[in-house]
Amino acid sequence: MRKIKVVLLLTMLLLFNSLPAIAEGCDLLQNSTPDELVSYLNGIAADDGNAGCITFAIGELGKHRYEPAITVLVRFLDFRRPLDSREKQGLYLHIQGIAEIYPAANALEEIGKSALPAVLDTIKTESTSEKARENAVSVWMEIYRSEAPKGIAVLRQEADLNKGVVVKRNLEWSLSKAVTWCNPPDKAQCKAAAKIGDAK
Repeated sequence: MRKIKVVLLLTMLLLFNSLPAIAEGCDLLQNSTPDELVSYLNGIAADDGNAGCITFAIGELGKHRYEPAITVLVRFLDFRRPLDSREKQGLYLHIQGIAEIYPAANALEEIGKSALPAVLDTIKTESTSEKARENAVSVWMEIYRSEAPKGIAVLRQEADLNKGVVVKRNLEWSLSKAVTWCNPPDKAQCKAAAKIGDAK
């Protein structure tokens, strides 16, 4: 029985190593410059036929921390990458976070603080989908990960300064989401900064 378990384990390991990784590539965009990748993303709408190339383009822009791509990347915050070969077979190595499922979130996190103004605009804008707004809050808090209460304080200030009903509502919603991204040691400070609930 033990030998069978060992054989099954080895078979699974070989299967994982032989299957392609998430970034399965895109022949169309191989060797493209960052400017060409931005142009490609600006000129298309996502569908099943181009999802692999969109994933590739976004990943490359994030890897290069290409700041001129920020505007187009926020447009793709609710774009979910296609399943890779392993996932299509129901094989998952671990629970996946937002940045692993939504490549634009990961790319914006890679770019860092210079992406914050565009991420904030995405949070505030009425036409933003709920998923894109949720992912934008995740990006915001990841960029502020070493100073989470400060990140929340900036959102609170924006909510207090904005008089527009829709923008204020979006920011209040985002504040409640942002608090959930705080690590336990920062939770009280985050709640105090957000002015949500009991901040003691």
